[in-house]
Amino acid sequence: MAIVSPLRHVLRRLSTAATAAASTTSSLPIDLPTVRSLAKSGRYSEITALLKPPARTVTTVNSILSALNRSKSPSLVPSLFSSLFPSLSLIPDHVSYGILIKSHCLLRRASSHALPLLHDLRSKNLHINPVILTTILDSLYKEGKPDLAEKIWQEMKSKAALDLPAYNVRIMHYALAGRPKDVLSLIEEMEAAGLKPDIITFNYLMTCYCNNGRFEDAKKVYRELGARGCEPNAATFNNFVHLLCKNGDFPTAAEVSMDGMKRNKAPDFGTTKILVEGLVRGSKVRAAKRVVSKVRNKFPAKFDGGWKELGRGIGLKVGDGTAKLAAAA
Repeated sequence: MAIVSPLRHVLRRLSTAATAAASTTSSLPIDLPTVRSLAKSGRYSEITALLKPPARTVTTVNSILSALNRSKSPSLVPSLFSSLFPSLSLIPDHVSYGILIKSHCLLRRASSHALPLLHDLRSKNLHINPVILTTILDSLYKEGKPDLAEKIWQEMKSKAALDLPAYNVRIMHYALAGRPKDVLSLIEEMEAAGLKPDIITFNYLMTCYCNNGRFEDAKKVYRELGARGCEPNAATFNNFVHLLCKNGDFPTAAEVSMDGMKRNKAPDFGTTKILVEGLVRGSKVRAAKRVVSKVRNKFPAKFDGGWKELGRGIGLKVGDGTAKLAAAA
């Protein structure tokens, strides 16, 4: 199971500038599906014609481009960028370039397209903010280009531009590469710089420990989250439960799952199914029933379909919409 949720949080934080450029698609002067349809057909002049004054501004174009990135259409951004600004006699600003860079990064083209754009920004004396650099850093790691990523990291370091999202991206890289010593070193470096590690940081540390067979260390990190001022998120519970199950530690996984539900974190069905089946195989049917019953009682709106089948499979009477075994408090 991939670590999805922490990545989403990192990317969400990386998109701050783009979000500022376009808070909602409803504020766009042109309907986004219309823009998408015309752009796919290469009918850029028609998009230009639809932009009536006073909407012919850099901010408006930035909003359209950002909306395309956020609506999973980054492939349309580069050509639209190249068309709209000249046709409207506008000069793109650093936010415009940040959105363009993000589109290339989403398309896994950081090394071939985003990096050259950095040179353009420098030649135009446009501001290169940490968001732009962190976006490229993240993409270079994902492209398997750690040497190029290292150059970006050193540039950020020289400019004192290293912030929490940047550290989390680097920690993600080390964690997924199975390097707990390097993750710990980065956490120490963060704290020395006055940056407080967050739950994303510790989720990756726990995952790194688990992937290296150091489950007791991962459990220790989990137990100490509160003392570190970190509130576990849904990814904390789902990822840790999955990794504990993978190691065959179903009783501990059940405890973590129940803890998550007590904190109103809805469990992932696939992960819970693995947990329940593992408990049943280990003759811990009652514990399995407690987990499923807790889901039913805590999150009744989602207890349908596969959840009901899972409950029936372990002997819960769920046909009337009520789990008969009360969940543990």
